[in-house]
Amino acid sequence: MTQIEDSVRRALGHPSARRAAQLEAVPPRPAADALFSAELLSHLKASLHSLSAAASALGERPHGYPLWADLVIRAVAALLPWYTRSLKAYAHAVGGTAAATAALIEDAERRARESAR
Repeated sequence: MTQIEDSVRRALGHPSARRAAQLEAVPPRPAADALFSAELLSHLKASLHSLSAAASALGERPHGYPLWADLVIRAVAALLPWYTRSLKAYAHAVGGTAAATAALIEDAERRARESAR
């Protein structure tokens, strides 16, 4: 019976019963005052800062390893330039997006403070 029900749902473009239950289990969005609370904004800024820091550290060789480990790391990096270049480009894009989002949040906070005066 469930196979027939799933095939009918697929044909109609409806989610499967399991997916529908998951969608119904999604908690409702918080109220606007809770959504933009100072605590949540500071948490978001800290998350964006750590994301930007992690993105800038991607592709850098770690320091303090023994010489043999450093040589292996350099050899792997030299053998996989197609992979490391795409990772560095992705990290650069992520860092730029995090910085732009942080600037947008700071601008919104500044405007909110100015309008409150």
